[in-house]
Amino acid sequence: MKKIRWLFWLIEVVVITVMVAFLIHWRVFSDRVIPHVMVSGIEVSGISGSNLEQILQEKFNENPNEITLEYNGDELVKVANLQIAYDFGWTTSLAMGVGRNGNLLTQLRERILYFFEPLNIEPAISYDEDELEGLISLADEKVRQEYVPSRIGLNEEGVPEFVAGTDGVWVDEEGLVKEIVKAMKRPGKQVVSVPVKINVAGYDDKKVAEALELANKWLDKTMILKYEGFEMELSTKEVISLMGVVDSKLNEVAFDELFLLLGSKIDREPQDAVFMFEGDGVVEFQADLKGIELDKEGFKNVLEEEILKQVQDDIVEVVLPVKLTEPTIKASEVNNLGIERLLGRGGSRFAHSIPSRVFNVALASRRINYALIPPGEVFSFNKEIGEISAGTGYQSAYVIKDGRTVLGDGGGTCQVSTTMFRAAMAAGLPIVERKAHSYRVSYYEQDSGPGIDATVYAPTADLKFLNDTPGHILIQTTVDTKNLAMHIDIFGTSDGRVSSISEPKVWGQSPPLEPLYEDDPTLPVGVVRQIDWAAWGAKTSFEYVVKREGEVIYEKTFYSNFKPWQAVYLRGVGV
Repeated sequence: MKKIRWLFWLIEVVVITVMVAFLIHWRVFSDRVIPHVMVSGIEVSGISGSNLEQILQEKFNENPNEITLEYNGDELVKVANLQIAYDFGWTTSLAMGVGRNGNLLTQLRERILYFFEPLNIEPAISYDEDELEGLISLADEKVRQEYVPSRIGLNEEGVPEFVAGTDGVWVDEEGLVKEIVKAMKRPGKQVVSVPVKINVAGYDDKKVAEALELANKWLDKTMILKYEGFEMELSTKEVISLMGVVDSKLNEVAFDELFLLLGSKIDREPQDAVFMFEGDGVVEFQADLKGIELDKEGFKNVLEEEILKQVQDDIVEVVLPVKLTEPTIKASEVNNLGIERLLGRGGSRFAHSIPSRVFNVALASRRINYALIPPGEVFSFNKEIGEISAGTGYQSAYVIKDGRTVLGDGGGTCQVSTTMFRAAMAAGLPIVERKAHSYRVSYYEQDSGPGIDATVYAPTADLKFLNDTPGHILIQTTVDTKNLAMHIDIFGTSDGRVSSISEPKVWGQSPPLEPLYEDDPTLPVGVVRQIDWAAWGAKTSFEYVVKREGEVIYEKTFYSNFKPWQAVYLRGVGV
C-alpha cells in the first residue's frame, strides 16, 4: 500500500509539474512566437508579434535576395533586384498562430510537436510574372540543345554510314518556376540548380547493322509518292534517312517531318456545295468537295513495307493512303434539300453611314451569304457570322457599348442582323431570340417604323430563328454599297404560310437629355467635337402573325424600350 501511495504521489507531482511548465510556457509566450518556429530559415522564437514584422523586414533589407541559376556547375544567369513584394504582415500572423489555432488540445499538440520538429514558415510573396518568364527563357536559351536523332546517311563518297544523334535538352519550366519561387522566399544569395528534360538520341547496334545493309540495297534508287495528280520524289538519301536505328523500323522524326509536309500538300477540309437562286430554281454556285486527310498509320505501314522489301526497280512508286470525308451538303442532293422558291425578303437602308460602317455591312453580309439551315435547326446569327474583331477583318465604326456610342470593331453588323430579322419574319419563321437596340438608331427607321430592329453583341445579344419548314433554308444577301441599301432573301419549301406585321405603336416618348460637354486637353481651345448624338426615348411594339389556310400558327408581340439619348461633345481645353 505504501508503494502505491508513493506511485500516486509521484504521478501527481509529474502532472502538476507539467501543468505548471505549460502554464509558464503559455504565460511567457502569450504574445510571442513559440519555440522552434522559423521564417525562411530565420529563428523567430520568442519574438513578439508587434516586433516580428519589422524584424523580418530588416533581415531581408540587410541581406537582399539574389538568385543565381546554375546548370552542371556552371553559372547561367545571376538575378539581382528581382521585383519581389513580401507580405510580412500575413507571415507574422502565421507565425503567431502556431500553437494558438483550434481548441486547447490542438494547441497543446502543436506546441509539443514543433518542440521536437522545428517548423519553417515561408513568407507570402508576389512578383512580376513577365520578368520571371523572361528569366526562364534566358536560362532555356543557354541550356537548350536541339534533339537530333541518330540516323543513316550518305558520306561524301555516297556510301551509307551511321550518324550518331544529339540528345535534346531543355529547361523543365514548371520545375524551375517552383525552385525559383522557393528561392525568392529566402534572404541572401540563393543558388538554384536548373532542372531539365532530356530526349535521348539512342540507337541499337543490331538495328544500325540492319539499316546499313538495307541502305546499300537502295543506292541509286528513288521513291515516288503519289496521290491523284500529286507526286513527290524522294532521293536515295531521303529514303535512307527514313530507316530506323532505335526501336521502330522507321526514323520517327524523319517520318513525322515527311508526314507533315505531305499533309500540307494534299490535306483539305470537306467543302459543302453552295447554291444560289436564279429565276425559279436553284443553281449550283460552288461544287462540293470531299475532305482529304493523309492516313498516318496507313502511310507508315506502306512506307515500312516498301522500304524493307527487296527492291527490284530503280523507281518505286507508292500510292499515298488517305481518309475521305463526305461534305455535309452535296450538289447531287440539291433536289432533296427542298429549296424551291422565295419564302421572304427583308430590306434596310443605311444612308449617311461612314465608309468603315459600309465596309462592315458588306463584310458581315458575305459571312452569312449562302448559309444553309436544315429543317428543325435554329439559326444563330452570332454563330454563323463568327468572331467580330479587327483580327477577322472588321473596321472601326460606331457601336453602342456601356451606355455610349463609341468607335468599335464591327460597327454596322447590326444593320445585317436587323435585315435578317425582317427577312425571317417575311418568311414566317418563329423568332427564338431578338433584342432591340438601347436607343432609336436612325438607320433602321429610314424605310421602317421604329422598333423593327435586332441588335447583336456576342455573347449577350443574339438573333435566332427556327427553320420549322419541310426543307432546308438558303440565305442569300445582297448589298448595294453605292445606294447604301441591302436585302436578304430566304429560299426554301413553302407550306402555305403567310406572315404579316402590324404598324408599330409608339408611346411614352421622352425628349433627349441635355447635351453633355466633356473637357478634352488633346483638343485646342475653341474646338468642339461631337461623339454621340441625341435621340428621343420611346416605347414601341408591333404584332407579328403567321397564318396557314387562315389559321394562326404563330404570333408574337415584339416590344422595344428605347432610352432617351444625349448628345455628347468634346470641348477643347488644350493649348
